[in-house]
Formats: sequence, C-alpha cells, structure tokens
Amino acid sequence: MTEIIMGLSASVLTGVVALLAVYLTNQGNRKIMALQIYHERCKEEQNLTREKLEELYILASHYCDILFAYRIPYVNSMKGEITYEKARNIAIKSLESAEKDYHRLDMLVKIYFEVLHEDYNKLIQVRDEVDVFFCDYELSCRNEGFEGRKFLAIASVLMKKLTNESDEFVSSIVRVAREQYKLEVDSR
Repeated sequence: MTEIIMGLSASVLTGVVALLAVYLTNQGNRKIMALQIYHERCKEEQNLTREKLEELYILASHYCDILFAYRIPYVNSMKGEITYEKARNIAIKSLESAEKDYHRLDMLVKIYFEVLHEDYNKLIQVRDEVDVFFCDYELSCRNEGFEGRKFLAIASVLMKKLTNESDEFVSSIVRVAREQYKLEVDSR
C-alpha cells in the first residue's frame, strides 16, 4: 500500500511540476510576445514619424519657395521692369498649387510636430508682415503717377527677412529629422 501511495505521490508531484513548468513557460512567452509587439509598434511609429517629417520637409521647401517666388514679379514691377498687372498675373499663377500644400503643411506642424510651432509661427508672422507691405504696394499702384521704386528698399529688407525665416523653418525640420533618426539608430 505504501508503494501505491508513493507512486501516486510521485505522479501528483510530477504533474504539479509539469503544470508549473508549462505555466512558467507561458509567462515567459507572453513577456517575449509583449516585448515584440511593443518593439514593432515603436518601429511603426518611428517609420510614420520619419515619413511625416519627409513629407513636411518637401511641403515646407515648396511652400517657402512659393512664398518667395510669388513676390518676385512685384519686385520686378517696383523696378519698372514689368507692369503691376503683369506682375499680378504671374504671381497668381505661382499660387495654383500652394493652397493645398499650405493646408497640409499647417496640419502636419499642428498635429504631429509641436516642437516646430515656434519656428513655424515666426515664418507665418513674417509672411503676414510681407503680405501687408505688398498690399500697401498694390493700393499705391492704383494711384496715377505712382513711383514703385520707393518701395524697393523696404521690399528688399522684407524679402531677406522672409528668406531667413524660411531657411530657419526648413533647418528646424532637418534638426528634428536628424534627432529622430538618431533615436532610431540608438534604439536598434
């Protein structure tokens, strides 16, 4: 009878040890699976962020080019090289794709890249300042005997300011992208 009890005890003990081993193995597998899922999510987020930064860089570069190119015909008009009306027609053509790009650019900065808000807002403030100046120029062009050259000095200063802010904003995007890329490389 003791042999039967000993056999049963051994069987029960073996079963308990086997169940404990299975339980511990499952716990380990769950932790590994959770780490794998976490790692995959991090990689997906990094890839999404990288893609958004690349898109933002392209949109910002294009938008900044348009900000400058839009105003060049008006500067040429101030110099007397072309008429104001011709400058306006050229400028309007340069804006055909800008509206869609601007809204996408604005959305990316406001939703995904809060770190860029300050530089972006500086660019928009300078853009608005330049717009006010060029609106004043447009109103002045409607007067007979108007001399556009008197606007050139201010236009030159404002265009330089716009170029500097545009360059600074694009450089900020590059800095953020490099920081992001450094994080991706370090996490590998």
